Amino acid sequence: MIFIMAVVMLTGCAKAPDGVKSNTENSRTADNAKNNYKKIAVSELDGESGRLYDYISEQGYEDKFFLDEDIEINSISELYDLTLVEADGFDSYFPELYSYLYGRDFYEDSGVNDIAELPVSELHDGSVSFFRGEPYGQVEYIDTSTIDPDNPGAYTTSMYTYPNGAMYFENSAEFFPYPHFKEYFSADNIPDKKFKMLDGSEWSLKECAEASVKTFTELYKLYDDDYEFKPFAAIPNETEAGCYFEIVMYRTYKGVPFSNMRINDPHSDSRSKMMWYECYYFGKNKLTSLNGSMGTEKITRAERITDKVIPVTSALDILNKELAANIRLEITDISMVYYNEYDSSRYAEAYEKYEIGGNAALSEDEDRLLFYLDMGCVPETEFHCYPVWEFRLKREIKPDDDGYYNSDFISGDAVYVNAVTGEVMTFID
Repeated sequence: MIFIMAVVMLTGCAKAPDGVKSNTENSRTADNAKNNYKKIAVSELDGESGRLYDYISEQGYEDKFFLDEDIEINSISELYDLTLVEADGFDSYFPELYSYLYGRDFYEDSGVNDIAELPVSELHDGSVSFFRGEPYGQVEYIDTSTIDPDNPGAYTTSMYTYPNGAMYFENSAEFFPYPHFKEYFSADNIPDKKFKMLDGSEWSLKECAEASVKTFTELYKLYDDDYEFKPFAAIPNETEAGCYFEIVMYRTYKGVPFSNMRINDPHSDSRSKMMWYECYYFGKNKLTSLNGSMGTEKITRAERITDKVIPVTSALDILNKELAANIRLEITDISMVYYNEYDSSRYAEAYEKYEIGGNAALSEDEDRLLFYLDMGCVPETEFHCYPVWEFRLKREIKPDDDGYYNSDFISGDAVYVNAVTGEVMTFID
C-alpha cells in the first residue's frame, strides 16, 4: 500500500510542460557582469532580504510581483557548491532499520545471520516474510501471517529498503483513510494544539513534527549524517474515529534546504529530483507509515562559496528583465535552496526504447533505470547542486463542498534564479 501511495504522490509532482521546458532553456542568462546586477557577500544576504518589501515599492514592482504579507526568507550563513552521489548498498542497513522501526531483532525474527542468506523472490506469495526482491536488489519484509490466500497482494505490515536509499514502512495499517483535512500548516506555524488521534490519545502537530524529524535523522544517519531534516507541512487528517497526522519534510545542508522541484520529462537529458519525506501517525508516538521514496545521497564534494552572490533584491531585478514585460507573479514563499541537476540521457534513451517496444525492448539494466527513475535515481547517479532563489507561486487550493481539502504540498509552480550566475529557470504549468 505504501508503494502505491508513493506512486500516487509522484504522479502529482511538478513538471516542465513542453512550452515551459523550451522557455526554461531559452531564458537562461549567464552573463551577469554585462547586466551589472548587484552582488554581495553571503554574510550580507539576510540584511538585504529584510529590505524585500521596501525594495519592491522603491522599484515600482507592485504591479508585477505580488507577495504574501508574511513571507520570511530563510536565514543564510554559508553557501556551497555540492556534488552528491545516489546511495548504493543502502539495503545492507536493513537489519538496523528494521530493529529501529519495529523494535524487534531482525536476526531473531528472520532466522538468518546475514541478509545475503535471505531467499530471493519476485512475488509476495506468503511463503516467506523476509526476502530479497529481483531484479531491483531491495530487501523486503511482509507480515505473511495476514496474507489472504484468495488475495495474496493484501497485507498490513511491511518494510522495503532499496540500494539507492529509498525506504517504505507500514506497521499494522489495517486501513488507511483517504486524506481528508480542513486545515494544514506550514513549517513556521505548526501549532501546539492537541488533536484526538485514531487510537484515542491526544497529541499536538508540533510534537508529531519533532518526532518525525527525529525518526528520519536517526534512520538516515546510519548512512550519512551530513544532512538535517526539517518540517515542510503538517496536516491533521480527520476521520469519524479521530485524526491521523501527516508530516512532510525536506532535507537541508548547513541550514539551506534542497529544492523539491522535479523535472518530470522522461525525454530530457538534464533532470532534477525531489528530496521529500513523509511520516504518518495514527496515535501518539504511533508511527504507522513512513515514506522515503526518493532515496538519499552521499555528499562527495562541498566547496564553500566565498565570492559575492546575488541577493533576493537583485533576483527580482533579473526576473523583471528576463521574463515577459507584462508578467504578474503571485508569490507565496521565497527561499534560498540547493537546486540539483543530473545527466539523465541514459534514462531518456531507455524511455524512448520503452515507448517503441514496451518492456520487452528493455535490457535488465534499462529496466532498472526506469524503475529507479520514479524513486529518485539509480544508485551512483551524480548530482550537481548549487544555490538558487526559489520563488514559489500561488496555487488555488479550494476545499470541496463540505470544506475539506485534498492536495499535495510538494508540487507547484516556481521560478528560480541562480544565486551565482543569474540564470533563470521557470516551471509554470
